[in-house]
Amino acid sequence: MMETMDIFEHQKKFKKTIEHPGTHFAGDGYEAKYDKKRLTGQGLRIFNFMISGEWKTLAEVSAATNAPEGSASSMLRKFREKKMGSYILEKRRKGDKYRGLWEYRLLMPAKGDSHGI
Repeated sequence: MMETMDIFEHQKKFKKTIEHPGTHFAGDGYEAKYDKKRLTGQGLRIFNFMISGEWKTLAEVSAATNAPEGSASSMLRKFREKKMGSYILEKRRKGDKYRGLWEYRLLMPAKGDSHGI
């Protein structure tokens, strides 16, 4: 579990990073003029929900952030990118291993990894 001050500092840094004009999202059909604001807000909500370091399923992330599960999954992977801060995303199976249910947690980057743009 992260210290409150660490969480606050990472939230501030991440907000600057994701709102930076040089931060771009990608994918089929992505058009910045239609999608950037929505995806930036979505990314901030997901980040703020996950930065506590607690294990969460995609359904929990989706319910708490109003982001579709597929979008939440994509955004969590994006947080691992160097330009987004090199956050560590861990995953583990939850419950009956044959169900295919996973949960995830977001951790601070390793010491020395740069954060953002």
